[in-house]
Amino acid sequence: MSCALIVSTSEKGKSFFSDLIKTVGISNTVTVGSGSEARRILNRTEFDLVIINAPLTDEFGHQLAIAISKNYNTGVLLVVKNDIADAVSAKVEDYGVFVIEKPLNRQFVYKSIKYIYISRKKFLGLQSENERLKVKISEIRLIDRAKCILIQYLNMSEPQAHRYIEKQAMDLRVTKKDIKDITVVLNGPGAAGTAIIKMMHTAGVGKIIAVDEFGILYKDRQEGLIPHKRALCDITNPDNMQGTLADALKGADVFVGVSKPNLVTDEMVHSMNNDPIIFAMANPEPEITYQKAKAAGARVVGTGRSDYPNQINNVLAFPGIFKGALEARVPSITPEMKVAVAKAIADTISDEDLNEENIMPKIFNKDVTAAVADAIKQFAK
Repeated sequence: MSCALIVSTSEKGKSFFSDLIKTVGISNTVTVGSGSEARRILNRTEFDLVIINAPLTDEFGHQLAIAISKNYNTGVLLVVKNDIADAVSAKVEDYGVFVIEKPLNRQFVYKSIKYIYISRKKFLGLQSENERLKVKISEIRLIDRAKCILIQYLNMSEPQAHRYIEKQAMDLRVTKKDIKDITVVLNGPGAAGTAIIKMMHTAGVGKIIAVDEFGILYKDRQEGLIPHKRALCDITNPDNMQGTLADALKGADVFVGVSKPNLVTDEMVHSMNNDPIIFAMANPEPEITYQKAKAAGARVVGTGRSDYPNQINNVLAFPGIFKGALEARVPSITPEMKVAVAKAIADTISDEDLNEENIMPKIFNKDVTAAVADAIKQFAK
């Protein structure tokens, strides 16, 4: 959730900047009256923007602006009198501090705040992409070294070494992510979304965050928290995170969409953890297209459509579930059975065939129904 800090001795100044910040789209505002108060709160809270209305009660303000810009990942706007604006700007501009002068023009201040806020968002996106590329380069170098060792000591050809390394990665199920350590964001906690969340919880997913049209589901949210969504708060969002879908996806490993088309942007995918997994299952148009998700850096992408790789379709599950339940005479389908079915479907893809564009069996694969039925039968008493 976006948040701004206003440092101003003047109550009039606090009110003026608070009103403008809301129009930019920053939802939360904190106000303090001194540099010492600002330093204390900055040590425990992350801000998207800091506005310093100089002078302050305990210091002028430019040193505070420099310290914030150097030590915190936030945009800084310093407001000073017009007769000293050029001199102050010369001292702080190398640190990325933006200076505007009094008397203030409301429209100019609004544009300045918006420029700083948008620039910071763009910078964070580039920073995230830079970190992702660093990891990719490191992985490529590591793979190249491993190839050289295999070629030198095991007399493999380059293609053989490449395939050997690829198979080892496939044995860790493509992305090498452990289910207990991942964060999954699900958008659309309706009937299907609720069932998916409960399955993931049973399977041991580390952290699940649910998002609806009002934002992240969290305890005590006032808007749209109908009974079944309130119940989901008991098994999701352990940190009581608040914000939008974009906020939820920052640092997440997996996106699961059972919602509406075109809700996920390139920037959201960029903000996710390394090797993000995207399951965009809105039909007929997914939350983000296969092509856009891959171009944005997604390692694995699945949708509900047959014209893209990794089609996710419930027809893979239902025939086998009914077959197994009827043959074994199980009285009900439990959460543990559903997880077993999911694993059985995944295991129908052999290590040799498993790759980023082939994590799901085709819907006409005759082995799937039998595998799913056997997964159900193992629970028969």
